Amino acid sequence: MDLTSVLDKVWNYLGVSGYVIAFSLVLSIIDWITQGLLSALFAYNIKRTFIYGEVQRFVLSPFLHANFAHFQGNMISFAIFGPLIERRIGLEEYLMLFLLGHLGSIIVSSLIEIWSNTFSVGLSGVIYAFQTAYFILVFNNPTSFWEKIAGYLGVLWIIQDLWRSFWSGIFRSQHDNIDHWGHLGGIISGIFYVRFFT
Repeated sequence: MDLTSVLDKVWNYLGVSGYVIAFSLVLSIIDWITQGLLSALFAYNIKRTFIYGEVQRFVLSPFLHANFAHFQGNMISFAIFGPLIERRIGLEEYLMLFLLGHLGSIIVSSLIEIWSNTFSVGLSGVIYAFQTAYFILVFNNPTSFWEKIAGYLGVLWIIQDLWRSFWSGIFRSQHDNIDHWGHLGGIISGIFYVRFFT
């Protein structure tokens, strides 16, 4: 098997998530080369977005990443859960859940951090929404013995994520440069999606 056919299989497996990863990679590389120019223009910030009307921050912030480690962590998770959820719910629902995850992440983070001047980038909220929705869907309707096990473990993972995001948001958000409230918003979005759209 040659490299071209391997890359072809990977690209076919990733589906729409492959385009999201490619777009994120291009924007992030440009941002790193220009030493944060794109982040300065497009990182989400509640005041800049809603008071100054810089709506581009809402649209492009999930595709930017603070550094390579941030990009790598998000893209590995996205490459796992993006294709899984797309195959489970279809393209239209995938796009809706993507938007819900981003919105939920932004809303929860903004409501709690309304007076702060923090900036946020990355796909974490969407990833948490995908992961949460996938595990709940698998838990509710497993198609195999292994999916049943994955569903049970996934629900435990969601409970752990809720707990960790909440407490980390309270005690660590200002110190570790991670938007734990955004993660919590993504989890809530995944639950909301399964409850009201499936």
